[in-house]
Amino acid sequence: MQAWLPPSGGRLREAIAREALHNIVKHSVAANATVRLEADRADIVLSVIDDGLGFDPQAERAMNGVGLISMRERVGQVDGQMTLTSKPNQGTRIEVRVPLLSAGV
Repeated sequence: MQAWLPPSGGRLREAIAREALHNIVKHSVAANATVRLEADRADIVLSVIDDGLGFDPQAERAMNGVGLISMRERVGQVDGQMTLTSKPNQGTRIEVRVPLLSAGV
């Protein structure tokens, strides 16, 4: 099986990772951050995890943070999904799943 992403896939992942890392530096007071890029049979998965202050995701939605909105919009452009998990004083995890497009199956 030959799998590929749309040409903008690499730039998309880079932009999302950059924005997530920017948010960590600006807001989280994290001692550690991890960026993972993995693939399974169906998706490319980008995870950005920190051990910082964390926050209440429901409160974030009310604040309309531009960084997270922009990440969600970028993910939506390639039919991906973004999951944000965070709790006050327990860090934050952002996971982005972007489907692989398959050819020659």
